[in-house]
Amino acid sequence: MKSKGEGKWLRKFLSFTKSFIVLSVILGSEALTNLSCTKSGEFTVGKDFIDAETNVAIVDTFKTDVSTIFLDSVRSSQTGLGYVGFYRDTVLGSINCESYFDLKYSEFTAPGDRASFDSASFIFTYSKASYGDTTSAISIEIHQLSSMIAVYTDGYLYNTSQISYSPVAVGRKTFYPNPNSADTLLKIPVNGFGEELFTLIKNGDERLSSAELFNDYIKGFVLIPDSTQGNSVIGLKADNNHVLLKIYYHFEDVGPVEKEISINMGDAAHQFNRVRSDFSGTPLDGIKTSHRVSSVNTYNRAYMQGLVGLVPKIQFPTLQNLFLSSQWKILRSELIAAPVANSFDVFKLPTKMYIYDTNKSNVILNILTDSKNVPLVATFNYDNLYNEDTRYTYDISNFINAEISDMFFDYNHALAIGLSESGLKSSLDRLIVECKNPPVKLRVFYLSY
Repeated sequence: MKSKGEGKWLRKFLSFTKSFIVLSVILGSEALTNLSCTKSGEFTVGKDFIDAETNVAIVDTFKTDVSTIFLDSVRSSQTGLGYVGFYRDTVLGSINCESYFDLKYSEFTAPGDRASFDSASFIFTYSKASYGDTTSAISIEIHQLSSMIAVYTDGYLYNTSQISYSPVAVGRKTFYPNPNSADTLLKIPVNGFGEELFTLIKNGDERLSSAELFNDYIKGFVLIPDSTQGNSVIGLKADNNHVLLKIYYHFEDVGPVEKEISINMGDAAHQFNRVRSDFSGTPLDGIKTSHRVSSVNTYNRAYMQGLVGLVPKIQFPTLQNLFLSSQWKILRSELIAAPVANSFDVFKLPTKMYIYDTNKSNVILNILTDSKNVPLVATFNYDNLYNEDTRYTYDISNFINAEISDMFFDYNHALAIGLSESGLKSSLDRLIVECKNPPVKLRVFYLSY
């Protein structure tokens, strides 16, 4: 029982708050086991309950184990976006992005004997997405594939997929990327390849007589960055209307008449982005796919990056302590994560962050949803004034209540935070999570009685 002095102090405190009682509880197993209510607003330690009334308590001292998962693969096809470029920093190492696609067959009309080839170019459209330093010049090459693109049995291709290609480029361009300019087009000359194809069209070559023969002759292409030049990745629209091969020619009439042959991108399911990462010299040096690295070993930080496949994983080793007392009922559970201070000066923070459940094998399972089956999105608080209270807050009440419904919490059934399912496969957005100051918190609001 409390001493008279302790009871007097508590009554003064409750008189000061007046309207309601909120307790911030430092929860250890003994504290939770013995916590109960006797009189309104008065707590005691013991097993006897007299005139019990219910009060709201808050616990935010559950231990969280945070780590970084390197996913085995990420779907990167059918996104409508192509990424090409090379970027390196000291935080997440290097990223090398290649974009693969093929061409759509259509019946070609011969341009006539008087037609003369002028030039040929692949034309791409900026998506306005970019990553890294776009003020430096970059170089991109186009190579022909030596094998046709084929999807896996699930109908997709992944960031780890690769198709063999010719070592000789059919086109190359060095330029300063300007993805947000009014001039949205990127043109890469392929004159040698274009003239060869023009000649076949002009001569009515059999290789262009059907889709099967055409795709066997022109199996596809890949955009490859020069890793020795530039330090950025650019995004390109990747659909039938925004990836084109144009062959320009003319013939003489009264004067020169200019014409063009336009060939669109092929099957959207065949367009995908290959992403290679090198974490050498970074906190994630040595990380293996399908494995996780504890934040204890990465300077108390966890890492997220979409197409690369980095995802923060969060486990709750002390949540089982809730079951040491039967005198509680959870009202709400929140997960709070903050970015590392000053880690988003160059790379903007994602404003929409989602949450998934994951297992012992570090496989991302299902996206968490609310009671209406709508995917849970974190409440994002951006402190642009003091830069001290920027954070993501998730309401994970449904997950916690479901997990403890059988009076057992599986430590290996953990959570992972990241982009949306579409963002994961079509974005390079990144987040560096602070795991120490402040730590990732599980905050539980519950009734004690």
